[in-house]
Amino acid sequence: MRRNNTENDTMLLVHNYEAMLRNDELGFLAPSAFEQLVDYYEQKQDLSKALLVVEHALSQYAYSSTFYIRNAHLLIEIGKLDEAILFLDKAELYDSSDIEIYLLRSEIFAEKGDFSTAEEVLNHAKTLVSGDELSEVYLAFASIHERKERYDKVFYSLRDALLVNPKCKEALERIWLAFEVTQLYKESIQLHLKVVDEEPYSHLAWYNLAHAYYSTQEYENAIDSYEFVMAIDEKFEYAYLDCGECYFLMGMYEKAIDCYEDALDNDIKPTDTIYSLMGACFEKLGDYDRAKELYLTALELNPENDKLYFFLGGLYALLDEWKKAENLYKKAIEMRSGEGDYHLGLGLVYAQLEKQKEANEHLSAACDLAPDDCEKWVQYAIFLIHVDLPESALAVIEEATMYCENKGLNYCKVAALLTLGNRKEGLALLHHALEVDYANHTLLFASNPDLTQDAEIVLLLDAIKAREEQGERKEDRGTRGEASA
Repeated sequence: MRRNNTENDTMLLVHNYEAMLRNDELGFLAPSAFEQLVDYYEQKQDLSKALLVVEHALSQYAYSSTFYIRNAHLLIEIGKLDEAILFLDKAELYDSSDIEIYLLRSEIFAEKGDFSTAEEVLNHAKTLVSGDELSEVYLAFASIHERKERYDKVFYSLRDALLVNPKCKEALERIWLAFEVTQLYKESIQLHLKVVDEEPYSHLAWYNLAHAYYSTQEYENAIDSYEFVMAIDEKFEYAYLDCGECYFLMGMYEKAIDCYEDALDNDIKPTDTIYSLMGACFEKLGDYDRAKELYLTALELNPENDKLYFFLGGLYALLDEWKKAENLYKKAIEMRSGEGDYHLGLGLVYAQLEKQKEANEHLSAACDLAPDDCEKWVQYAIFLIHVDLPESALAVIEEATMYCENKGLNYCKVAALLTLGNRKEGLALLHHALEVDYANHTLLFASNPDLTQDAEIVLLLDAIKAREEQGERKEDRGTRGEASA
């Protein structure tokens, strides 16, 4: 009701003011009335009328720094920077302590590309203020650093703003991107622990802290922080989604589902994102019918989401329904042809359908689109060995090493060499691969299942496995000995 009254008061003021202008009879108005009129026209983006109001205000309050500052602000908005400087100079004559003068002056120099002068102005402003006003100065420093793409300095300026004013909402909103770009996650954790200690009910501070923990893979701490966010603001959608992702990455799929259901229970708008994430959880749990139902629900909400066709394609591939998977992957590629994962999925489906030419085409495309993703090269090499093209597989492996380093590729190379009959070189490489990357040895048999019947390879693997297990037992005994000591 109060808001409606305020709006009515404003409209009555505007009506009376414009009537006075039509009659060329501008009466005396209080400073607050002039400011209200400027706000109204500025919100309406009618800057010419806003400037006219300021002109009228200055005719009645010629010594008011407030209206010189308002005039400068409007002139900056329309790009009249030199005129704006003149009005700021006049404002400074009447009130040199007003921080807005220096913030706007710095903005003008930054807009002109004179960043050193802009920073000089702000350094002077720092000597005049403290507390909340000082945080505004640090925000202005952050804006200058953003223009120069000095994101580490952006982070530290926003950090300083929060240290003097932990309630600074703008700094809390902007610093997320700064520490994401700079990857200053540990510094962000330290900062936001201080902020939440000062402001324990700041959902933005808890959210930033949670994201920093997430980015350092401290998922349990991230979950604890996300729970604070949800407790403080139960409508904060991203907290539910990100908390669910933490549980997903920890393999706690039921807990992740609980997060997404809590979001819906708290009247957060149902979206294709929420339903697709829930579908992924049920898929991991092996409940493919429920997963399919959720993916289809998500698709109804957003039929233009190419990822949903990809997810459904993957689900049908798990069920060995290759034709359905093929159609869905093709639809995803039709919508976004530059996504390597989509081509990989379709290539593997074509391999199952024994469409060698099409499989080769899409697996090759997947590698071209994401050359730093070694998994795609591995899958391509395995396919080529399966279709009895070991020479092509060796060429692909050689090309892959130009873009990424993956010791698992050695096992594919071993399989290709052995398939070609180059046993001496293959076994020598196998010894090396087992020494440096025993964990991925199953790729050897994925590349050529017949090698499970090779007695020499089986004996070698058994020997390496026994040695690995013996080493683990020694390490375990050593740990227990240290504990007892």
